[in-house]
Amino acid sequence: MPHKLLLQRKYPHSRFYEFPQMKGRTVEKIEFSSMPDFHNLMITFTDKTSLNLIIEPYLLIDSHFSDTKNGDQRILKRWPTIRSMMNRD
Repeated sequence: MPHKLLLQRKYPHSRFYEFPQMKGRTVEKIEFSSMPDFHNLMITFTDKTSLNLIIEPYLLIDSHFSDTKNGDQRILKRWPTIRSMMNRD
């Protein structure tokens, strides 16, 4: 199946995504399912089609070594940010 266009709007601290192919459809029901390793938001339309949004947890570790001997924090060393791998990467 060919990929349809996904519209993205970027702002300084956020991004918004739009699914233009869903415009005008009538929603029959919305279901959210959550399991330890899988989260899904399913939007079912009255024509028996559905849009599934699979949500994956994400881990980000920002690490630094600091000195607080004088009462203030002074960062001595920073390491690169560690980001979790996504199952779909």
